[in-house]
Amino acid sequence: MSAAVAATQDDFSRVQAVYIPVGAAALLVVAGAFAFALVRYRARDGRAPRPTREHNALEALIALGIAIVVAVLVVVTFGTDENEARVRGRPAFASTPSRTSGAGSSPTPRCPASSTARSG
Repeated sequence: MSAAVAATQDDFSRVQAVYIPVGAAALLVVAGAFAFALVRYRARDGRAPRPTREHNALEALIALGIAIVVAVLVVVTFGTDENEARVRGRPAFASTPSRTSGAGSSPTPRCPASSTARSG
């Protein structure tokens, strides 16, 4: 295994070390809330359903918590991607002439390993 591949695997294993616990925690919270709702609010004899109430403050806190988790995941992911691009450079793209002619047409990007050009 080359050093570049090993370094990339190491960088993205750090991303995985953040995503796996966050995903597991989200799964546990959702499954726990579902199980709680199934047991707590099941139909019972002699008990009429109550109308729902607004919980705006609680909903705002939940939305804030989700936004913080998403922000952390975005920072971790983009930080690792930026590190990869800085250390190893951006992938090179070769340009081929566009199949359409006319004013304003630009070359179609093509991956160096690919033998076919993308149609625009």
